[in-house]
Amino acid sequence: MSNDITQPDIAYQPIFVARQPIFKPTMELWGYELLFRNGMVGAAHIDDPDLATSQVIADGISLGTAGVAPGSKFLVNFPKKMLVDKAALAIPKENCIVEILETVEATDDVIAALKDIKGQGYTLALDDFVGQDGFEEILKLADIVKVEVLGMPPGKLIPLTQRLKKQGVSLLAEKIEDQAMFDMCKSLGYSYFQGYFFSKPEVVEGRKVPMGQLAKLQLLHKLSSADYDVKDVAQTIRADTSLSYRLLTYLNSASFSLTQKVSSIAQAVTILGHQPLKHWLMVVIVSDMNPSPRATELAFKSVQRGRFLDLTARQLGASSPYPADTMFLLGLFSLLDALLNQPMDKVIAKMPLEEELKQALTGEEGPARDWLDMATAVEEGDWQNVAGILNKYGLKTEDTATNYAKAIIWTSEILKTTGPA
Repeated sequence: MSNDITQPDIAYQPIFVARQPIFKPTMELWGYELLFRNGMVGAAHIDDPDLATSQVIADGISLGTAGVAPGSKFLVNFPKKMLVDKAALAIPKENCIVEILETVEATDDVIAALKDIKGQGYTLALDDFVGQDGFEEILKLADIVKVEVLGMPPGKLIPLTQRLKKQGVSLLAEKIEDQAMFDMCKSLGYSYFQGYFFSKPEVVEGRKVPMGQLAKLQLLHKLSSADYDVKDVAQTIRADTSLSYRLLTYLNSASFSLTQKVSSIAQAVTILGHQPLKHWLMVVIVSDMNPSPRATELAFKSVQRGRFLDLTARQLGASSPYPADTMFLLGLFSLLDALLNQPMDKVIAKMPLEEELKQALTGEEGPARDWLDMATAVEEGDWQNVAGILNKYGLKTEDTATNYAKAIIWTSEILKTTGPA
């Protein structure tokens, strides 16, 4: 059997989509901001820009919403031309919010378009507001105002917040990077929160990893070795009813076309294969680390990142700096600190990882860190930082977009079949 998990042959449109989670004050997931890129830099020939824009929005939303909870909201960025051309009407108003970029000027045609879009039932959000002049007319129409709080002193943030609250808008604090800013904005009455703080651990001195988590980490330790003991792992699965059930459910999914009945866990392990078993178990463990909405999103991103780097390495073949399995580990482990609320150096201290990987995971510069930064940049839609490493290894932007799309779909499928029993 192949060492990779097979899937149906799917035609992928090369579309870049990045998404960043947005949370409520209770740390429940509320929605995402979606960032779209065509990805065909200097290569796309577009006869009808309006149609092309609508297609990117439609396809991007389909991709960006994969694997998320029903009822989640999605903020979609719109520059001036897309607003005036009413491209927003291509997105579903029930869960998609029209986000007005801070570069949009409040010209007569823009205001008229916004009134029309709002009149058709859409929710409007103003992006990156810091109190600057020129947005008075847009503020009258906005339902949500995203306040860029990074670096804003309390002496400016507090009166700005009070002024906006008097206008009756909901407030979203963006670029939250630490606990103190989150607490301040929460106390000021902000409804939604977005930023890197939600993807980083809150370091708590002296905290110990709970026993349940410790057992999972010990299994991760075993699996992170290239020559892990399959029989030992199979015994671990046999002893866990939930794991056994989920493994059999996974083998019964669309990813496999089994013609035989599975009579034992040992047989199931053999059918799945050494490498896919390793990937599957790691995904299960990471997805089970923490049941909170924030952790669920982090787990999805971890698995997606691992699969994306794995596919990239497979595409590069012999020219890849690391084997595909190593790249998968790099991505999958990259958010363990946030999942466990523990410093990364403590989380990976006893894992049998190559020193280069440990250095990359703890933030030290080097080749492995470059790949991790590239994956992060793709997720955030920062294509300027992506271009350098793509050019270095001869990777095409459209192939990278395809791999990213495949990673999201694969992650959605595998987490659907490995979710808690």
